[in-house]
Amino acid sequence: MRVVVCACLIWLSAVAGWATEASVSRLNDALRLDEVVAILRGEGIEYGQILNEDMLDGAGGSYFTDQLAVIYDAGTMTRRITQAMERHLSPGALAESVAFFESETGQRIIRLEISARIAIADEDVERMAVERFTTLPGDDPQRRLIRDYVEANDLIRRNVDSTQASDFSFYRGLVDGKAVDRDDEGYLAAMLEERDELMADTEEWAMSFHLMAYHPLSVDEQQANIDFSRSAAGQEFNDALFAGFDGLYEDIFYQLGRLVARSMVATDL
Repeated sequence: MRVVVCACLIWLSAVAGWATEASVSRLNDALRLDEVVAILRGEGIEYGQILNEDMLDGAGGSYFTDQLAVIYDAGTMTRRITQAMERHLSPGALAESVAFFESETGQRIIRLEISARIAIADEDVERMAVERFTTLPGDDPQRRLIRDYVEANDLIRRNVDSTQASDFSFYRGLVDGKAVDRDDEGYLAAMLEERDELMADTEEWAMSFHLMAYHPLSVDEQQANIDFSRSAAGQEFNDALFAGFDGLYEDIFYQLGRLVARSMVATDL
């Protein structure tokens, strides 16, 4: 009997796992995750080339470029985010997230965010977005809606935490690669000193980006987005999303640090 019960439990666990995978796959499709990852991969490789110019005087060569493609592997990036969704979303929150993002409003939001992310990569577009935010009156209804959305998802603090965690991972990669001496206390002190400025910059960017992205939405559509973000399911979704991206980017930036360090050593030789 114990063997039969154990076999049934294993089967039920497998069925539950399959159901979760199927729901997460639907969520990924609704979020257009493959497109998002492709954009982030392109941004990452471009950032890697900036590191090559700034830290290696452009001497990284084909090896550096090839390793960037490995570090920013689209399949790995998608898998890491998917795994975080599976781990951190309860069945109820997963179902509500799928329902929201598969809805007409949810799909419209995703399309606008992707379009805005592509557009704001242009420095002129980013400058115009920032100018619009800085000149918009503080009591403007659109500004209030964007503020409510940003605060509901705690986007400023979470993004600053993510940025500084990634920066520290990059530093660890440099240390482990023997490019710099280890000084955790000094590095953390420098990070703390620049945190307020980073908070201000992040607030400006987040508000500017979402004002540009969500401008075509109606008030009802924006309020629906805010209401979902404030719900228990929306909070779980946000937590899962940040868990996936935080872990992913900490690993990516550690690898970038190691890559820069190896390239420095090779250049010195």
